[in-house]
Amino acid sequence: ELEKIEIEGEDLYLPTAPNKLVRGIQLDSGIPLQSAAKVPIMITFNVIDRDGNPDDIKPQACIFK
Repeated sequence: ELEKIEIEGEDLYLPTAPNKLVRGIQLDSGIPLQSAAKVPIMITFNVIDRDGNPDDIKPQACIFK
């Protein structure tokens, strides 16, 4: 389902890392995690530093519950 997500705009950031800007999603990164109450999933994004080199893309994982 991750391939259905379209990233629009240049100012999209992760709520856990507002100093990073999202440039893409690693489509094979969706990992379900164990939880008693919820169904969390960890997704890895391709990000750049907000004030850094736009070609210096790095992975950044984020857990959604």
